[in-house]
Amino acid sequence: MKTGVLNLQGCKSLSRPIDRKKLGLKMKFESETSSEDESNTSSFTQINSEDEDVSRMKHYIDLWWNANTIIGKIFRFVYNSEVGVSSEELKNYIIEIKAGISWNTDIITNNKDKNYSLIFYKTNNDIIKLKEVVLQYVKEKYEN
Repeated sequence: MKTGVLNLQGCKSLSRPIDRKKLGLKMKFESETSSEDESNTSSFTQINSEDEDVSRMKHYIDLWWNANTIIGKIFRFVYNSEVGVSSEELKNYIIEIKAGISWNTDIITNNKDKNYSLIFYKTNNDIIKLKEVVLQYVKEKYEN
């Protein structure tokens, strides 16, 4: 028989008796201090996640900067445009370099599966730009 853990966080009393033995459960009561620890852990996890995102962003920029690949060309095209590029300009450029139109869709929609959202963003005016952190990193690493 499988045993599980019944979490009664925040419960002061039970409204009906529970046959733990029959259900194969073990009672697990948590104190208020453990919930405070969880909130500290979640903020640490969020900071850790942001650090991982920055690390991944730098990794992708390093891969794409001098690469003669489709994404490398698109990255430099957007970077060389100081004010960003419109969706239409990006689409025309992608056609010009003979890449599939799915590249346009992935970048414009910030496809999170492909991590483009770490690098590119789309403004309300339908302009594709590089994030400010990306611009700072490129200036620091490649232009000095």
